[in-house]
Parts: sequence; C-alpha cells; structure tokens
Amino acid sequence: MNDHRSSAERWLGTALGKRILNQEKDLVDLALAQVFGPQLLQIGRWGDEGAFLSLSRTRRSALIDSASRHVPCIHSSPEQLAVATHSVDAVLLPHTLERSCAPHQVLREVDRLLVGDGHVIILGLNPTGPMGLRRVLSRKKFPEHCLALIRMRRIEDWLKLLGYEIRGTKRFCFAWPMKGLKAAHLEKIESLGSRCWPVLAGGYMVHAQKRVYGMTPIRPTARSRQRVGTGLAEPTARKMHD
Repeated sequence: MNDHRSSAERWLGTALGKRILNQEKDLVDLALAQVFGPQLLQIGRWGDEGAFLSLSRTRRSALIDSASRHVPCIHSSPEQLAVATHSVDAVLLPHTLERSCAPHQVLREVDRLLVGDGHVIILGLNPTGPMGLRRVLSRKKFPEHCLALIRMRRIEDWLKLLGYEIRGTKRFCFAWPMKGLKAAHLEKIESLGSRCWPVLAGGYMVHAQKRVYGMTPIRPTARSRQRVGTGLAEPTARKMHD
C-alpha cells in the first residue's frame, strides 16, 4: 500500500487534491461531532497524519498506516487488522476501500473490531460524477492511488448487509476537476450542485452505525393446575354394617 500512499500524497498536493481534502475535513468534522467514546481508529493515511484525527471527540485516536512518525500508529494491513475484536468505538476510512484490492474484507475487519453501536465513516469518489468521467477519459489511471471507484449506493448496500444503519450521507465536489477555477465560481457550483444535481457529485461521505440487537428470552406464564376429573362427583367412603 506504500505506492498508493505516495501517489495519494502527490495528488493531494495539487490544487484539486487540496480542494477535495478541505471539503472532506469539513464534512468529517460534522460527522465526528456525533461520535464519542474511548477510541477512534483511522485506517489509511489521507493528507497530513493528524488531518482527521485532530477532529476527533473520542478520548484516544490512532492511525493505521505503513509509515507514520508523529501520531500513534499501528502498522497493519487493512485487510487483516492487528486490532482486538470489539475494541474500537469509531472507524474512519478516507478512500481506504478504493485503495484496497479487497474492500469487502476491509469492511468485515472493521465490523469485527467495532463495538456494538460503533460508528464507521467512509469517504469515496463517485464513479458517475466528474471524477469518474475524467478517470474514463484520462490516458492514465486517475486518480493514480485508486484501484477502483465505488458507487455510494454499493457502499450503503454492503453496510446494510452487515447490519449497519445509515446515519447520513453527504455529496460534495460538483465542479469539473480542472485547474484555473476561481474560488467564487467554485462556491457557486458547489451550492447549485448540492441542490440541483446531487447524483453528479465528485465525492461522497457515508456515516453508518453498527446495530447489535440482543435477544430477550420470553418466559412462559404461570398456569393454574387443572383438576383431574373436573365436574365429576367425588367418591364417598361407605360404612360396612355387620
């Protein structure tokens, strides 16, 4: 995953990458405002090492990445996480599924380590939006760090199959991924896009919560014992006369 991380760092250094990252940080900040507990885990570095972890409201936060220096880091594969089962309250996946060759397995690992009612926040690029169109038209893979773009609806379906409740979704980045767009123009396009053509967004965020329903045993009600031979005359003792 080192090659994907280095290509992602280069891409995030471009004007387009910075624009997307800033929008994502604002959205994740709003989502994490609803997430509390002892531990948040971010799987996969995206931007500065503390770009998202600094937004956490949990008491502790950590990053899983192949190389990290300044924040608590766990060196592990996203498909086989070296994390104890049911030990994490929230997981952030910033484009992690797109950079994995086995995104289903990553989600299964996330489900394993999350506590009951735990949260997962997923960032992705929309294959049917401007980012996906540029990927199709580009001579080389765009963005380079993404193995495959995944539709938001598919992410939601995967989560529902695992028993998650979708808490909210956000779409962003409606402007065409090109250079030279002025800030005022970008703001206008983003405002119009969110209201008029949301399905054509360049990126999305999905916030879901794990649901574990316990089984409550139903005790049988006490029943009064029925008398044997109800309604029959009871026999009486007879005296024997000599």
